[in-house]
Amino acid sequence: MTEKIEVSLTFADFSKKYESVIKLDQPKAENYQKLLLVKAIEDQTKELNFSENWKLELKKTIETLQPLADEELKKASENIDNYLFKLVEAIYDYHRPVITREFPDDSVIKDLSKRVRGIVAAGGGQLDAETIFNVVKVVWIN
Repeated sequence: MTEKIEVSLTFADFSKKYESVIKLDQPKAENYQKLLLVKAIEDQTKELNFSENWKLELKKTIETLQPLADEELKKASENIDNYLFKLVEAIYDYHRPVITREFPDDSVIKDLSKRVRGIVAAGGGQLDAETIFNVVKVVWIN
C-alpha cells in the first residue's frame, strides 16, 4: 500500500525558505538615466533656436553617455537572466517533493528561465517573484 503524503507548497513558505533568491537587486544605471535626460532636453529644445554650441554640447554628451548606458543595460539584462535562472531553479528545488520526473538540469532551467522572461515581457515586464513562482508551478511543474 502506498502512503499518501500531503504537501502544501505555497509562495509564502517558499519566500521564507528562499528569501535570498526572490529579491532582484538591479544597479541604478545612472548613465542611462542621464542619457534619457539629455535626449529629452535635446528633443524639447531643438525648436528653440539655441546656439550651435548648445546643440554640439548636447550631441557630444549623448555620444559620451550612449556606450556607458548600453553597457549598463547589458549588465542589467544579464542580471535579470541570472535572477530568473536562480529563481526558477529554486522553485523547482522547492517543488522537489512533488516532481515525479527527473529533476531538470541547468540547460533546461536556463531554457525555462528564458521562457519566463518572455512571459514576463508579454505581461508588462513585472518581475514579481510570486507571479513567476505561480507561472513555473502551473505551467511546468503541475
